[in-house]
Amino acid sequence: MKYNFFSVAMFCLILLQLNIAFAQTHTKNEESFEVFYKRADSINLAQPNLIIDSNISNKLKKLDEKEPYHFFSEATSTYEFKNDKYDYATVIFYVGLIRYKYFMNVNPEYAPGDGWMICESMKQTYEKRIELYLQTNIDKYIAALKFATSYCAQNNYNYWKKPLNQTLLQKAIEPYETLLKDLETNREKYLKQWQEDRAKNLSSGK
Repeated sequence: MKYNFFSVAMFCLILLQLNIAFAQTHTKNEESFEVFYKRADSINLAQPNLIIDSNISNKLKKLDEKEPYHFFSEATSTYEFKNDKYDYATVIFYVGLIRYKYFMNVNPEYAPGDGWMICESMKQTYEKRIELYLQTNIDKYIAALKFATSYCAQNNYNYWKKPLNQTLLQKAIEPYETLLKDLETNREKYLKQWQEDRAKNLSSGK
């Protein structure tokens, strides 16, 4: 599919307006680190382990029939509005990252289309905070990566109607498998680094 300059420019303007409106009413990514860490600690205290239930599995099956940005839409709206569903949001988000990268590999014309711009906007806005949340519980981080990589390897992305390209799928999964192995191998290093990062974030006064 091809996009002329005018249609792309108009979509960018609309997306910018939506982002401004969203930012005015939803501030999870702008809240102080003190509030963020208190919420994360409370969630981890109530549920220290990542639980993958039928709700997540069923939702992923439905999302696999849709364009990549729907994964991010589901994950980010959950992150914004449901404090008790952060684990759900992280799993959907990381599966979405892999699906998005695979779709970009098999369909490079996706950029700079409308869906691609929505994906990039949501990804850039939320990826850092979702990653930071997982850094408060390394076991959840490891479990989320294990599930996301395994799920994407074993379940076809049905939105892309053409035959599965195993090589390009593995290319999309590989960075997360590498991160997973690194977290498992160098667990203590990461725990120390994240604790230092947390102290620095809290002392920043933001």
